[in-house]
Amino acid sequence: MGDREAGALIKAGVMELVGGQRMAEEPSTAAPGLPWDTGVGKSAVKAPWVIGSALILIGLAALLLYALWQFWPPSAATGSTPPMESSVQFFWWDLSVSRDKSFFIIVAIAGALGAMGHVLRSYFRYVGERSLIWSWMLSYFLIPFVGAIFGTLIFILLRAGLITGGGVAQTDPFGFAAVAALVGLFSSQAAEKLKLIFETIFATPQAASESVTTPSAVAAAIRSFTPPAGTPGTQVEIQGEALEGVTEVSFGPEISPATFDPDAGVLRTIVPPGATTAKLTVRVGNTTAESETVFHVEG
Repeated sequence: MGDREAGALIKAGVMELVGGQRMAEEPSTAAPGLPWDTGVGKSAVKAPWVIGSALILIGLAALLLYALWQFWPPSAATGSTPPMESSVQFFWWDLSVSRDKSFFIIVAIAGALGAMGHVLRSYFRYVGERSLIWSWMLSYFLIPFVGAIFGTLIFILLRAGLITGGGVAQTDPFGFAAVAALVGLFSSQAAEKLKLIFETIFATPQAASESVTTPSAVAAAIRSFTPPAGTPGTQVEIQGEALEGVTEVSFGPEISPATFDPDAGVLRTIVPPGATTAKLTVRVGNTTAESETVFHVEG
């Protein structure tokens, strides 16, 4: 072998070693082998985009606060009937809003504000941990709309009397706004509440070839999971019984998609942003299963 060939081999070996070292140093937040891992959004969000998106999120939170203050219905004197219509000045617009419409507006805004509390807390946490990646950016801008939708839906159900609001008066904007804000902050739990309501009102569909539920002759159970702790983006493998139909895993208030690997006999998922130290929970049809030990969220 000549000097030129030997030099080329050495150079190739060094480049491979350096490339491998770079790959080892770069944090991997995607779960390898999962079917939803398309590779889109795996790169880290750079400083200019972090600053720009942070300013946008803070501006959106400030706009929601201003809107809530401006659209808040006027209070009535003790013993008198509240006005059925009020004037609202929103920036340079002078609007006339009925009391019913103002309730719809404030619960939507309160739901979005509650969701913004979750968004800002999660956003600045992962920026501080230097683990923010692009795949989560879209959710930060969509979650406030989810909060507004859920807040409005819960308000309609409260007014219709389909669910109880803990003594919320039909004319009390504070009670409705408080419920809407909590719904926006805990949208996952609100979705479960709505599901339970409609399962109570309507019959649960029988499991069939086109059913969204998965029948299981054996009750689902979580026996163990690995690793026992990790940061958001960590892949978690869950062992247990009747996990084939599980599509989601709850990490405290947050839910992450999951897929079952029949060859390995394990359920795989990733720790989502906003996850908290808690027991893991899975749902199969109308039944749920909870781990005996908690998963510790690090960072």
